[in-house]
Amino acid sequence: MKDGILAWQEALLFLFGYLVYFYYSLETHRKNKEVKKEKFSWSIAIFIIISIAVIAFSADWVVRSIIEISGILGLGTSILAASLIAIGTSLPEIAVAIAAVRRGNFDLLAGNIIGSNIFNIFVVLGLSGMITPLVIPEKIITLVIPSVIAVSVLYWVVTMDKKITRTEGILMILIYLLFIGKLFNFI
Repeated sequence: MKDGILAWQEALLFLFGYLVYFYYSLETHRKNKEVKKEKFSWSIAIFIIISIAVIAFSADWVVRSIIEISGILGLGTSILAASLIAIGTSLPEIAVAIAAVRRGNFDLLAGNIIGSNIFNIFVVLGLSGMITPLVIPEKIITLVIPSVIAVSVLYWVVTMDKKITRTEGILMILIYLLFIGKLFNFI
């Protein structure tokens, strides 16, 4: 993305990257646990179809709204996407994280956070880039991508002992606030 464009060839690499990740996850799961097969349920299938329709409608509404808000505030859409949309789309992960922590299911917590981010990076960018070349704003290249890499390394380091302490959690929140400050040029 250094050239500011995500072309279809690069997007294809993103999709391939997700397939590699998915295959690795599936094989790891098969080695560690017995896989249970569930019966097909029409009610679940209908619920999933309705959910996809609601998400598609909501996504269109969010995109239109962000474009309007960015025009009103005189901010780039990439800045609002990296802050407001990111917070809004992460609320389900936060709800799952809180529920998982309360139940002591830390595997679900880590899997939810890591899996959703990998899916968003590889599949969302991959599919979007296959439809049309994506123009990557300078702020994404100079701030967001380095931040994602730094936080990924930090996450790996703090979880080497398979736990995140209160101090490490506070550090992550402070880093996020620093990121938001840089994003909006407060710092």
